[in-house]
Amino acid sequence: MAKKQKRDFNFDTLCVHAGHDVIETNTITPPIYQSVAYPFKSAEYAAQLFSTFKNYDVYIEESHHKMKKDAPSGTALILKNLVQKSYPGQELPVSSTRAGYIPGIHSMNFDSSVDSVHIQHIARSRMGFAEGALMAVKWIHKKTGIYAFNLVGRLHLINLAKAIDNTITAR
Repeated sequence: MAKKQKRDFNFDTLCVHAGHDVIETNTITPPIYQSVAYPFKSAEYAAQLFSTFKNYDVYIEESHHKMKKDAPSGTALILKNLVQKSYPGQELPVSSTRAGYIPGIHSMNFDSSVDSVHIQHIARSRMGFAEGALMAVKWIHKKTGIYAFNLVGRLHLINLAKAIDNTITAR
């Protein structure tokens, strides 16, 4: 049995592994859910803001179905790594739940005695993974090389922002 190594992942340097154990390759499959880039970027930005306030505790919660083997999930580890940059030297707690038939819930939480702020992504079905895969296929068509899925998500965010801006401008 291979010795378990520390997994240190970030959203910008992930690659998809096929047929290899995470321990062997020190990689993790990035979440391909079509909308997961939004809460990742929001959590990263919120962490930069909240890290200036010492009265907020930051923590991550994630839940998946009872058949999911890893805990915490790769998505939670990516989220932690994104937020950790704003909290150097502080270990961010991640709690995991495996129960029922939950497709996937990830929450980034900032909690104080005065209020609590939560950024959450809830996967309601596997359809979001299929749509994310199709979005990636359309994006990568006629390209060569290896790309992280976050590039697809970022371009999707940019296109969405342009569409919203065009709608507002047209009014």
